[in-house]
Amino acid sequence: MKTILLIDDDTSFREVATAVLLAEDYDVLQAACPDDAFKLLERERVDLILCDLHMPFAFGERYSQFEHSHRVGIKTIQELSGVFPQIPVIGLTATPRVDLERIARTLGEIPTFEKPGSGVELLGIVERCFEMPGVAYRQ
Repeated sequence: MKTILLIDDDTSFREVATAVLLAEDYDVLQAACPDDAFKLLERERVDLILCDLHMPFAFGERYSQFEHSHRVGIKTIQELSGVFPQIPVIGLTATPRVDLERIARTLGEIPTFEKPGSGVELLGIVERCFEMPGVAYRQ
């Protein structure tokens, strides 16, 4: 069974995405902020990371008290890619398409999933990442 880490401050999205992934026999770990994600990665092995691009920079439960920023999500993805280069990362975003194009240039070949999207679309991008063994950051 493959394990996916889902990093997103939106509880509703985490719950829906988790249900979709569990129904397809993926194991899912959840983190509400980057700090929680890095703590999970210290003790858990994951096969894929889904990371929101628009998050607050904060620690633990205080995340909801801070302003949200794309810079936090981009920085988190860059750090994850640097520290765990063997784990594919998919960026999650509800960003308007014009902003997404700029962000996509910053992320390079890291694929993005536009939220809310459908469960079929989410599974499609996840499965494409798993179909390319040893190639972590291609669509």
